[in-house]
Amino acid sequence: MSDNISDEQVEGYITEKDLVTVMDEAMAAYAPEVILHRAIPDARDGLKPVQRRLLWQTHLSKLGPDAKHMKLAKLSGMVLAYHPHASGSIDGTAVSLSQSWTRRTPLIDIHGNNGSIDGLTAAASRYIEARQAPAAKYLTTGLDHDAVDLVDNFDSTCKEPKVMPAAYPVAMTNGTQGMAIGFASSILPHNPLELLDGAKALVNDPGMPPQDLAKIVKGPDFPTGGVLVDSEETAVAEAAGESVTYTLRASMRIKRDEDGLYLEIYEAPYDITLDKLMENMVPALEKLRSLGVIDFRNDTDGDDVSIKVFFRKNTSQEDMEKAEAYLYRRTKLESKYSANNMMIVDGHPRCIGVKDYLLHFIKFRKETLRRVWSFDKKKHEDDLELVLALIFAIENGVDIVKMAQSSKSRSDFEQSLVEKYSQLSQRQAEY
Repeated sequence: MSDNISDEQVEGYITEKDLVTVMDEAMAAYAPEVILHRAIPDARDGLKPVQRRLLWQTHLSKLGPDAKHMKLAKLSGMVLAYHPHASGSIDGTAVSLSQSWTRRTPLIDIHGNNGSIDGLTAAASRYIEARQAPAAKYLTTGLDHDAVDLVDNFDSTCKEPKVMPAAYPVAMTNGTQGMAIGFASSILPHNPLELLDGAKALVNDPGMPPQDLAKIVKGPDFPTGGVLVDSEETAVAEAAGESVTYTLRASMRIKRDEDGLYLEIYEAPYDITLDKLMENMVPALEKLRSLGVIDFRNDTDGDDVSIKVFFRKNTSQEDMEKAEAYLYRRTKLESKYSANNMMIVDGHPRCIGVKDYLLHFIKFRKETLRRVWSFDKKKHEDDLELVLALIFAIENGVDIVKMAQSSKSRSDFEQSLVEKYSQLSQRQAEY
């Protein structure tokens, strides 16, 4: 404040409020922003705002699956026009959407080091490049055909889509984790073909009971593989809308080859890097030396997981099976995953089951298709109007040429056409 303001004037700027009241009011305003605009995915396109804005910018920049990659640092800078929360969050989102071991259908294609299932971290954004992965086209097709509403960005300088016109059930295909104020979302990845088959079945029979839907969508389908244990009843409960817990086992097999006798883990647990998994296994393997364990190593090559637990040559099949069972009991090779399908539904956070989710997806998909087809129909009608004008001009060419020659100006000619030929619109006359 200026030095010449009096004490009486200063008092007019001061408002006394209880601290608890101020905190309550501030939190009441902040909480919906976090829930709706940051942490929880929308049921319609399955995306959080930062993911949606990243894909929107790849669409604007024509970074399709066949385009040349763009430096991620540059792309992130452009996304800041819609998502002003620092480029680090955008970089992390792009890398996460590109990782095939965390996403059933990656949406971003990274050229360069995007990390690994071994636990290798991704390179800095200035060293790697990005574009859309093939699956992204099923989220962006229709954006140029009025499939969804565009709204102002945060400073009203440009437009962005409220949601993407997703053509497949993204939320439960890729899954996601999110923490908001008073809400937590834990959506597990599912098989997209099962989800689409389930959607087709619900189109024909919207009243299908959850137990029938669970025969089609049989529970989560993790990108790293593994085997679900006793999942049938759990899948029915998830279809009905209950928060459930699945038990997943890594896939193991006993092998003997030039490397020796070993137990191979060839499908890993979900959402744990192999370096952390091996670290978790060390105490258990020490206790298994009495059953013939002598060593273990990671021979993973890219997405082909291979962790080998080696045994003495004379180890019996029975002892190896005992070791396998012990590893399941004592390590993360058998893990539990909670499914709490919290999403934004009709503008509000809701925990919904597979059936309700697919019904919402079907409703949204019908609406986007109706809008796309209406847009295309209008364009074709506009084109037809001009084609009919050309046909009319050919059929009445002599009279039209005479009118043109006798007209004082272009606008006079257009007006004469409309007055003489009532079947011509103003647009046809101008054309």
